[in-house]
Amino acid sequence: MKKYLAIAFILAMTGTTAGAFSLPKVDMDSDKVLLNKCLLEEGTKMLNAGKLTEATIDTTATEIATTCSTKLALKNVDDTTVTLAVNVLKTLVK
Repeated sequence: MKKYLAIAFILAMTGTTAGAFSLPKVDMDSDKVLLNKCLLEEGTKMLNAGKLTEATIDTTATEIATTCSTKLALKNVDDTTVTLAVNVLKTLVK
């Protein structure tokens, strides 16, 4: 009987501590993932074409935000989309 209680106790402790090591939940909204991917691809195209510099980040961000919103059939380009595009472009220019 003690043997079964010990096994049950070990299993219960293992189950509760395994949750502490799990990965955090990430917002994996498919539209956000696709938008981020599109912005990265378009930004890379601009960088490779020589059209992306630190001075042109703001105008290029608006341009690729509009392009990606059109490609993905999103409702509109808002400030959040442009800000995301600026952040993506800043990482590419570094």
